[in-house]
Amino acid sequence: MLTTLVQDRPLRMLLGAASLVVIVAGLRSLASVLDPLLLAGVVVACAAPLQQRLRRRGVGRGLSMALVALTVVFALAAFAVLLGYAGRALVVTVPQYQDRLAALVASGATWLDAHGIEASQSELVKLVNPARAIGIASSVAQSLAGAVSVTLLIVLLSILLLIETSAFWRRAERAGRGATLSNRWERRLNAIAADVQQYVWITFITGAMFAAAVWVVMLLLGVDLAALWAILALVLSFVPGIGFVFSMIPPAMLALLEFGPGRAIVVIVLFILFNSVVDNVIKPRFMKEGFDLGPFVMFTAILFWAFVLGPTGGLLAIPLTTAVRRLFFTPDEEEAAEPDVVVAVAVAP
Repeated sequence: MLTTLVQDRPLRMLLGAASLVVIVAGLRSLASVLDPLLLAGVVVACAAPLQQRLRRRGVGRGLSMALVALTVVFALAAFAVLLGYAGRALVVTVPQYQDRLAALVASGATWLDAHGIEASQSELVKLVNPARAIGIASSVAQSLAGAVSVTLLIVLLSILLLIETSAFWRRAERAGRGATLSNRWERRLNAIAADVQQYVWITFITGAMFAAAVWVVMLLLGVDLAALWAILALVLSFVPGIGFVFSMIPPAMLALLEFGPGRAIVVIVLFILFNSVVDNVIKPRFMKEGFDLGPFVMFTAILFWAFVLGPTGGLLAIPLTTAVRRLFFTPDEEEAAEPDVVVAVAVAP
């Protein structure tokens, strides 16, 4: 009876959909645990090539792992310092523009009233409350402070994961490669690690170029918190398609409050220009075809992973989607055609 039910295709599809719902619900409930683990895994995967280079140059396994761990600690500590600076800058600077924001809202409502639109009494104008905007800025600053503590947790998890993966592959070498993982799954895991390395490094380099351009432009235009908007542009560059929009809105609003609509329009135009050059000219030259998901699939992936894992899911939507495709939807013929390049995490032969 059970065999007959399982062979029924509509029932199999229904059971598969129900299983997917249960898995998604479980992942979402564990998001607070999975987020730092996933980020630590990405950090370790990106640090693996450094240890491989050190091993090829004759550095011992223990010393190479220690050097990689120190590099990870330094990089993440620098990122935590940048987040701390961003939070402090928001708390100190944003309240200075409360009066300007109130004046801008009042003048806008007056202009609309003069043109026959009763805006001064509308709920929309009441919603744009300067005090509420200051509260939002304070909440963002507190979130950045919380991100600093999460970064320290990621440092610890990354070091522990470096140690564990090194021990795992050392045991695999002693027991024989096939004794730990089948060749099929080993190829898939190696491909996922290579995908993560390529995506993160290329996105980081192009995002750093975009952030440097934003920093220079903000300085030239005289917009406050230029370094903060550069950091925001770098982080949100990992959210393809819509990330630059979210990184563009705060500096454009600040330029509007400081200098008026003319300079705000200049900020928006330059952001769009820089993003177009990075996404359509620079990045496609280095990004391989596996990450060409298409606008609809990419946007759906960002929404799905952000729903499941929160902001971390939005940042890692593309590598997570390609990892799922590698694990469950890659034909065996395509795997066999790929070069067997071992990029095992944190170990070199």
